[in-house]
Amino acid sequence: MVGGVIRQPRRIDGYGSQQDIAATLLAQLSLPHKDFTFSKDMLNPASPHFAFFTVPDAFGMVTPENQLIFNNESSSVVADEGAEKGKNLSLGQAYLQKLYDDIAKR
Repeated sequence: MVGGVIRQPRRIDGYGSQQDIAATLLAQLSLPHKDFTFSKDMLNPASPHFAFFTVPDAFGMVTPENQLIFNNESSSVVADEGAEKGKNLSLGQAYLQKLYDDIAKR
């Protein structure tokens, strides 16, 4: 990001996904971003810091405590790292269900 948002090089330790770019950029411009349901402002310390991704046969959920990838086709965890192993399985499943519910409403 450039254009005054970042005045000097710095590291952002929060987690985020590509869907969070919309809310992050809009917040920097002081514009509303509530219509971007699944996007969060990565520069807001009050935002939950996690990353989520999904592909046709799997999803991944990353937090500081746990990094997890789940294969939907085989119903198995294929990666589970961090201090709180398994923590993100139910969180990731719930997030994926919310995505599917949202898609079904459109």
